[in-house]
Amino acid sequence: MRGGISQVYRPQEGDIRWKGESIMGQRPDAVAALGVARTFQNIELFPHMTVIENLLLGRHIRMERSWLAGALWFGPAKKEEMEHRLSFALSRAATRFVRHVESEVHRPAGLTWAGFRILFTLWVCGDLEAHRVAHLSGLSRASVSSAVNTLERENLVTRTPHEVDGRAIVLALTPPGRTATVEAYTAQQDVEKTVYGALTAEEQATLAQLIEKTLRPPQSEA
Repeated sequence: MRGGISQVYRPQEGDIRWKGESIMGQRPDAVAALGVARTFQNIELFPHMTVIENLLLGRHIRMERSWLAGALWFGPAKKEEMEHRLSFALSRAATRFVRHVESEVHRPAGLTWAGFRILFTLWVCGDLEAHRVAHLSGLSRASVSSAVNTLERENLVTRTPHEVDGRAIVLALTPPGRTATVEAYTAQQDVEKTVYGALTAEEQATLAQLIEKTLRPPQSEA
């Protein structure tokens, strides 16, 4: 069935429609461009290529340059591929870092990554309304609410009604919460040193500057 939907296989009869329109007879790459794709259990990776290069093969339908320009790897095609490669690299690095510190530091301490971010935000900024914690920590309000339930049960945070706005909730660290935050942050810093240990001090400074540059808002938003 999945093969028929992605048009890898053609059914003998019937019709397959996507968003009200038939996709029967379209090429698999055209169907994939619509947002319908599948993966195969018998994946054949290219052993001489890196993980990112194998992933980029599946992303070629999202690239604007022709396959010939991509194969020759020059000019705009080279620039486009490097942009996609950078996107993959940043995403993988961030995911790997979060998973590593969470498994090595926070989970052994009884915290989740979201829980630590909430504690750290309160430690740095002081008592805050819940929606402000969500904004500053980069978490959704639902994630904050769920994590705070656990943190409150562990006596790491308190939540009280706002003095003026009765609908708002103010979050604050408890003394045990402050201690847990400091200990977790210190342990995370030790782990970070091993993560970045392969880079020289100069490389670390350059990497930090480049990442900070990408985080600046565009001129139109500044």
